[in-house]
Amino acid sequence: MSALRGTSGHYSDPAQAWADAAGHLPTGRFAQAMVATARWAQALQGEGHPADALLLLREVCGAEVGSLVRLSAGRGAGERLLAEDAGLARSARPQPVDLATTLIGAQRSRARVGSVWSYSELAASLLVAPQTRLARWMELRGIQDVMCIVLAVEGETTDVLELCFARRPSPSDVYLVDALAPALVSAWAHRGAQVLATLRRAAIAPVRLPAQAEPLLGPSNPAGLTRAEFRICGLFAAGSDTREIMEQLQISESTLRSHLRSIYAKTETSGKSGLLHRLLRSEAPTDPGADRA
Repeated sequence: MSALRGTSGHYSDPAQAWADAAGHLPTGRFAQAMVATARWAQALQGEGHPADALLLLREVCGAEVGSLVRLSAGRGAGERLLAEDAGLARSARPQPVDLATTLIGAQRSRARVGSVWSYSELAASLLVAPQTRLARWMELRGIQDVMCIVLAVEGETTDVLELCFARRPSPSDVYLVDALAPALVSAWAHRGAQVLATLRRAAIAPVRLPAQAEPLLGPSNPAGLTRAEFRICGLFAAGSDTREIMEQLQISESTLRSHLRSIYAKTETSGKSGLLHRLLRSEAPTDPGADRA
């Protein structure tokens, strides 16, 4: 396998990629990947929030962080359009905006649509300097590898989906990312006309709170959260990720997603990042399992 795996177009046909994936991946994971990809395509058409779709993609790939970035020639660091970070609540080290720039920037002319770029493979081939800002952040954050899928190359811009792994990606993880790439590329190519504008507004818009807002997890429960929703918010604010919350509450992923949709509606947030921002600006109770209506 070359360091520039996929640059020659590992898969160009989504149907062929899925057919091969069905024969190599466990049935459950293959089904989850199909759902995640469908949600991504729907979200890019305005049916659902892209952050929720990115959460599913990140989780099915086994990644800690997922981001959508636009690189522009001559601009240095990329523009982060969307990010979904499982460790946001417990990490004081935010993701730098130049991951894809570090991996692809100097070789942008070779970044073909659908190609998959791996930090570990590039570093092993000495195509990425080992002592970069990215490498230092990875060490401090506990990230073992970064994989980037090139979604589009349009004139001076390159759109990239970044996946950061807290463990070394398994052969199954690598195979899945390769198989997902054509479908993700196709969905991005057919995105709605207003998607970029919507993502940019969400990326720069501050979370607006009333002047004297009652903490979300305060005694009066101002958002009217149910007991389960209140516990999920408490665990999320305390640093638990999605899988940890599912294990502690003994609920399925679909049940958790249903609770999160209700929480977003009640708290007037559009995704986990916005919800976490509100929670961390409030004083959460020490007992996330406190009884609430």
